[in-house]
Amino acid sequence: ASAGSGGGGGAAGVEPPSGGMGGVGGSSAICPGGGQVTCAVPAATSSTTTLTVTVDTSIGLATHVASGGLEGLAVGNMPPDALLLPLKPKVFTQAADTSSPGLNPTADALKVAPQAARAGAQVAMRVADVIDSYPYQWPGWTQWLAMVDQVVSARAVSGAANILGYDLWNEPNLNWPTAAGTFDQMWARTFAEIRVHDKTTPTIGPSWTSYNDALMRDFLTNAKSAAALPDFVSWHELQGSTRIAGDIAAYRALEKSLGLSPRPISINEYGRRAELGVPGSLIGYIAQFERYGVHDACLGNWYPPLGSFDGLIVDNSKPNGAWWLYKWYGDMSGQMVAVTAATQSGLDGAAAVAATDQNVSIIFGGAAGTGDIRISGFDHLACYGANAQVTLEHVVSSGRTVAVSGTTTISKTTMPICGGVITIHATDLVAADGYHLLVQPSP
Repeated sequence: ASAGSGGGGGAAGVEPPSGGMGGVGGSSAICPGGGQVTCAVPAATSSTTTLTVTVDTSIGLATHVASGGLEGLAVGNMPPDALLLPLKPKVFTQAADTSSPGLNPTADALKVAPQAARAGAQVAMRVADVIDSYPYQWPGWTQWLAMVDQVVSARAVSGAANILGYDLWNEPNLNWPTAAGTFDQMWARTFAEIRVHDKTTPTIGPSWTSYNDALMRDFLTNAKSAAALPDFVSWHELQGSTRIAGDIAAYRALEKSLGLSPRPISINEYGRRAELGVPGSLIGYIAQFERYGVHDACLGNWYPPLGSFDGLIVDNSKPNGAWWLYKWYGDMSGQMVAVTAATQSGLDGAAAVAATDQNVSIIFGGAAGTGDIRISGFDHLACYGANAQVTLEHVVSSGRTVAVSGTTTISKTTMPICGGVITIHATDLVAADGYHLLVQPSP
């Protein structure tokens, strides 16, 4: 790929800005010099091929909501800290296991919790995985409640401080054993059993295979009636990233119609099988989970072995192309800022403005050919004046099982800021690959 630039949208002769706006600017930033510039404003670009980044509009703190995995960790420090910690993971959904073998004993939530804590991550304990089969075979109420008690007791004894909550059952719309009654009855009774022994650890559910408005309405209505509402509402996004916006909007509307306060959303599995390890396919998920305020999201576990961080790490020892995308994402700090996807080309991304130096970091991809990245709002960031240093990086997609040793710098140049705007014109984009822009104040 290659890139050119131009300003946009405003008068020439920009004075060095001061102050902050939208929670992104501010007087605490450590800034280099400033200046002024006269530059020609280029013609507006088409929204169908333009990714728009608004650096003075915060959408929340950078917490790396999409950096998580279903059974992404395994006992024995898999993957090693050297490959795990740079990704700044937020949550791992792991099998709750006690003295029984469990469905995936090497993914025991409490045994991997210390490694997750070193990475700054929380762990969700998937309670149903104490059953040694999938689809789950119902053990009967007496044994089930004993298993639940054992999970809660083990959690208390462990002293782990980074447990996100108890994820009671996985994919009940796909594998619910009718011998247990209805799922809603099981949820209420199991919720009550947990609260007898643990008053505070959050609950997570219902963990459908995909969002279903009718099922969710029934579940929440019954849970509300039983005083058993989950603290985190969860489902999977495994059918591609195009459903995410509609699913979240539907859920928020349902929540409001039922008179419920907004609950954090936990997407405890995401990504289609063929998308694992492919940066350009995964960027759309990251972008939308950030854009629509999801609390946490875990990559799906489609392939063995456990502990590969769900297709980001090869042979427990080497990064692939997608690892580097999540490394760029993990390096983001400060405030996440508003990003609007190109309406037709598939180009999408996520962006952050660092608190100390106001460096702007943008990850993007998902489109082939050419595309523009229009970055506006520099006139509201105290550190920026006449120019900015812009670095464009690229990582190839070689698939889930092929190691990629590093990223490539395509260009590094000084660009004028015109009317508070920089526009990057990228060519020769590859839809499966990942891209990173770093914009820094000029000294």
